[in-house]
Amino acid sequence: MMQDLQTTLHTAGHAPIELGGKILVLPFGGRVIGLYPRPDMNAVWVNPALASVATAKPFLEDPGWINLGGDRTWISPEIDTHIKNPEAMFDGYEVPKGVDPAAYEVTAQDERSVTLTSTMAVPFRRSGETVRMTVSRTITLLDAPPVELPDGTDCVGYRQEATLTLDGPVAARPALWHILQVPGGGRIEIPVRAGTRPRAFIGEPVYELEDERLRCRVDTDASFKFSLVANDCRGLMRYFNDSGPTDLLLMRHFPVCDSAQYADVSCTNPDDLGHVQQIYVDDGALGGFGELEECELHGPQVGR
Repeated sequence: MMQDLQTTLHTAGHAPIELGGKILVLPFGGRVIGLYPRPDMNAVWVNPALASVATAKPFLEDPGWINLGGDRTWISPEIDTHIKNPEAMFDGYEVPKGVDPAAYEVTAQDERSVTLTSTMAVPFRRSGETVRMTVSRTITLLDAPPVELPDGTDCVGYRQEATLTLDGPVAARPALWHILQVPGGGRIEIPVRAGTRPRAFIGEPVYELEDERLRCRVDTDASFKFSLVANDCRGLMRYFNDSGPTDLLLMRHFPVCDSAQYADVSCTNPDDLGHVQQIYVDDGALGGFGELEECELHGPQVGR
């Protein structure tokens, strides 16, 4: 229930912000932590440790990276910001605290919208720079769905406007990296362009590619991640799960710019630029979720 998560987080010392009785935004970590088409159904994956105060409080006090769940924003390229040794990706993999949980502050708020802002200093491995930047996210509850829905359908949506401002010129090429975590089970579907070739970033990805549509089950014994370059994607991804008591459909739209402008790369092929859309499926070691990921270029005003 929405109220249960609110109470747990508040009691554990990290009160969320409620938007229209449908969305919970958590300043700690700068996340959308609850997306409720109806009060008893959170559409996003949330770490089970947040199910009770007894487990949430020590979990939130852990000195390491805390995988809260929900919809978060990191900084890419990951090869610069999180990975110390590209030849052994998980040998020394570390989430910079300046990026997550960062130090987000509420800089604007009303009943249907909230803006979170954080200034962070992020080391970039390849250029050797520590880049000072400010990230701002505005989450606004949508008044109505963009299309007519069947009778009896519950719906909730939000618009995100995000900006990344650099404190002076740098050689590094940082970008916003939005990551939406979805429950295990179900499938992810992505419309793609003819001739699309997904690139493996982690493990051996499992997916089907047919008729300009890519399908991927959020269920695996071995974690994997794959990526699409900008010229292959259409700025849309969907997650559908009909295995629970109620069917669930999540959709994410995002802008796509020219492929040459994106600097995200894999550890195995750092010269293959242009990556913008990525899918991660966890094997259960981190929680058994899926991730719908996309990079967004910085500028005076970027968002969707």
